Formats: sequence, C-alpha cells, structure tokens
Amino acid sequence: MRAGLRIERVVTSGVFTLDGGTWEVDNNVWIVGDDDEAVVIDAAHDADAIAEAVGDRRLAAIVCTHAHNDHVNAAPALGPVRRIMPQTRGLARRPAALSSVADAPRRRPPPPCSPTRQTPLPRVDEAPQLSCDLIRRTGPTAATGAPILLHLDDRLLWKQTHPDRAPDGYVSDNQRIGVAGTHVSVLHAPGHTPGAICLHLPDLGTVFTGDILFAGGPGATGRSYSDFPTIVRSIRDRLLVLPESTTVRTGHGPETTIGDEAPHLEAWIARGH
Repeated sequence: MRAGLRIERVVTSGVFTLDGGTWEVDNNVWIVGDDDEAVVIDAAHDADAIAEAVGDRRLAAIVCTHAHNDHVNAAPALGPVRRIMPQTRGLARRPAALSSVADAPRRRPPPPCSPTRQTPLPRVDEAPQLSCDLIRRTGPTAATGAPILLHLDDRLLWKQTHPDRAPDGYVSDNQRIGVAGTHVSVLHAPGHTPGAICLHLPDLGTVFTGDILFAGGPGATGRSYSDFPTIVRSIRDRLLVLPESTTVRTGHGPETTIGDEAPHLEAWIARGH
C-alpha cells in the first residue's frame, strides 16, 4: 500500500430505467487510488465530472458493480476522454459533487434500488492478481489504459444500455484488481442482478457494495433479473462475514458499517425486502 491511498466520492445525477419505468437518481461514483493512479467504481451519468475528479492520474480501470444503466451509462465515454481537459459529448450534464468519504446530504428521495423503495470476451481471471496493464484492450479505451470491467452474468443487462459496445473484460469471484500498491477483491454477490459484485478493500477497511447492501437493508429485488432469497444469501455469506468495523460504501446514499447492518438480517428476511 502506497502513501496517499484514499477513497473519493463523486455524486452524479441522472435517470435509472428498467422494466418500462424511469426514476431520477443520485449515484455514488467511487474513486480508489493515490496521486499517481486510480480505479473508478461505477461510472454513472457524468463522464466529465468523473474525469475531472480523476485529474491527471492514470486511470487503471473502470469497474462496474452491476449493469443497471445508472451504474454504467458513462463508462464508454469515460474511457477515451482526456482526463485533464475532458471532451465528452452526448451525455446530459447534471450537477456533480466531489466529496470526501463523509456522508453527503441526500438530495432526492431514496432511489428505486434501495431497501426503502421497493460473442463474449475472454474472462480475465487466469491469475490471482489482475494487473490492468495486462488486459487485452479493445476499442477506444486502449488510448488511456482504462478497461471497462464487468461480471459476465450481467452481460445481458449491459447490452440494454450499450448494445454496440462490449465491456473490455469480465471479472470473476475472488479476483484481485491491483491499484496504487494495494488491491480490491471481487465478491460475486448476485440478487439485485445476476452479475452484481462487491469490491472489498481490506487495506482501508472498506467494501463497495453497489446496490447489494444499503444503510437499512438489501437492494431492491422486485424487478427483472433480481431475486430476494439470492440477495439475502449474498449479504449473509459474502458481506456479513467481513469485520464489523468494515465501512460499507454504497451505490446511492449514505455509508454504513457491517456492524450496524448485521443485527437486522432476520428482520429483513421477515419483511421480505
């Protein structure tokens, strides 16, 4: 782990669309790195704002926790942009806010994914430690070294948003993605979507949960490709086994901890969401 390793949050705004419904949402975009390189987790809505937050650091990878459109819609545009003077076009700009990891006030009602609302590319899991320099890159991201990574089981959802642009690689369970002298570990955690993943960063006592776990319970499972018993198993078997002090950094809204959420598992099961 190198000096200066840190987590930054960019809050972006846009729309989430699924099963014929559309909702305005605020998304947490997470940046993990140091002064030299970074990984972006969930490139949502506003490629320019994310690129500005990355600055002149090398963007090692764009990792998608799942393929709902509000978590991947800016990913292809982010890959080829110049990070000092972003040139992204075609995505509606909405205000974005860069913050520390301290909680930011929620600007909208709870998102619809929260517990209160209810030919494939080759896999890249041959080695236990994935160096993003070694990924076979295709398409426009080759110029910046920022491959878009997704779990294979979410490829159908990805195609709903990006029918003409495939991810650059597929991650697998327990794979390690190196950045800034440390790594994030991939935890396959289906339920919200088939290919949903969480990313564990043990050096900073953090897990990025996308829409799997929020402050207050599991992500929504009332739409296509989701399943409540599956998300409960994922939370129980992949997340609640982490140290209680682990900070949970979510895809929307405020952070929480494993210790704060674990006692409520049976209550979530009883309520059914």
